[in-house]
Amino acid sequence: MNGNNQPQNFNNTSYNAPPQQPKNSGGHSGLGIAALILSILGCTILIGAILAIIDLTNKNGKNKILSKIALGICAFWFVVGLLAGLGRKKDKKDDSSSTTTNAEVTAEVEDTPEDQLEDLAIGESVTIRGVTVTVNSVSDTETSTGKPAYEVSITYSNHSGKMVSANPYDWSTVLHTGSDKAYVGGDESFNLENISDGEEWTGVVTLWNDDNAEKIKFESSDLNFLEDKKLKATWILPNASGEETNESSDDSSEGNPDEEADYVITADEVGEYGKIVTLNENTDMPVDKYLYKLPAGDYKVTTNKKKGSAFSIVKDEIGIDPDNKDYPEMLQYVGDTSQYLLTAGDDDFNGNAKKEVFITLGEDESISVPGGSTTEEKLYFYKQD
Repeated sequence: MNGNNQPQNFNNTSYNAPPQQPKNSGGHSGLGIAALILSILGCTILIGAILAIIDLTNKNGKNKILSKIALGICAFWFVVGLLAGLGRKKDKKDDSSSTTTNAEVTAEVEDTPEDQLEDLAIGESVTIRGVTVTVNSVSDTETSTGKPAYEVSITYSNHSGKMVSANPYDWSTVLHTGSDKAYVGGDESFNLENISDGEEWTGVVTLWNDDNAEKIKFESSDLNFLEDKKLKATWILPNASGEETNESSDDSSEGNPDEEADYVITADEVGEYGKIVTLNENTDMPVDKYLYKLPAGDYKVTTNKKKGSAFSIVKDEIGIDPDNKDYPEMLQYVGDTSQYLLTAGDDDFNGNAKKEVFITLGEDESISVPGGSTTEEKLYFYKQD
C-alpha cells in the first residue's frame, strides 16, 4: 500500500527502448554489378575499374564484394595485355631480324659447286659458304732457315652475312703422295685477319716448296665450323718442281718447237716481247707481273711443262678496283676464263689442263704468265692463218 491508498501497477512498468540500428539492405550495389560486367568484357575494363572504385568509396551500406571482384578481373586483364604487348614487340623484332637475315642470304654470291672446288688454275676463284677465295699468284721465296718456300698471294671477298677469319693454318701444300705440308710462316706471311661482311682482303701466306709439291689446298676451320660437310679447294701448282722437263708437247709440227713456233715465251724472263709491270707499287704489297706483247691474231699455244703451265690474256691497260682501297690496281682478264692451263705430260689434272689451246689475241691485249718458275718453262705460240 502506498500513501494514497492506490495499488502499484507492476504490469505497466515503462522501460527505455534501446536505440534502433540503421537498416542494412544486404543487397549488391548497382555500381558493383555494372563494374563486374564491364570488367568481364575486357575491352571496357577501364570503365569497370572506375565504377568499382566509386562504389568502394561510397558508404551506402551496400555489399561491395562485386566491386572487389571487378577490380581483380581488371588487374588480370591488365597483366594479360602487358604480356601480349611484350610478345608482339618480340615478334616484331624477330620478324625484323628474319627479314635482315633473308636480305643477307639474298645478297650472298652463289657458292661454287662441290665438283668444281678441286684442281683449279692459279688465278681462279672459288666461293665457299659465301666467301670467295682467290689464289692470285705463286712465287718462290725462302724460309728463315733458307729452305725453299712458296709465297702465295690470296684474296678473300666476304659476302657470307657475318664476319669470317682468314687463318694461315687453313693453307697447305699438297704433295704428289697425297700428304700435306702446312703453313710455315715467314716475315711476309699474315698471322690472322678478321674480315667483315662485304669487305675484301688480300694477303700473303708462306707454304712449303717441296720437290714433290703438286697443289695448294685451302680448308677453312672457320667456314667449316659446325658444318656436317667439310669443304676444301685446291689449286694446281703450274711451276711445281720435281722433274726438270724441257720436252716438247705433242703438236702438229715436227722437230724442235723452239724453232718451229712463231713466238716463244720463257717464264720469268722478259725476253724480246716482255716487260715487268708492278701493281700497287706504292703500297706495302706490290706485285710484279710479266706481260708479253705479241701481234694480234689467232694462235695455237702449247708448252714444254709436264707438271702444268699457265697463262692469261689481259688488257694492256691496268684496271682499278673501286672497292679495294688498299690495293686497287689489278689485271683485266679477257675471255671466258681468267687462266689457261696447259700440260706436256700425260696427267690432264682432272680435265683442266690441255695439250694445246686456241686463242684470239686483240690489239690492246697481252699475254700474262705467272712468275716463280723453278725450271725453264716455255710457251709456244703458233700463228693460225
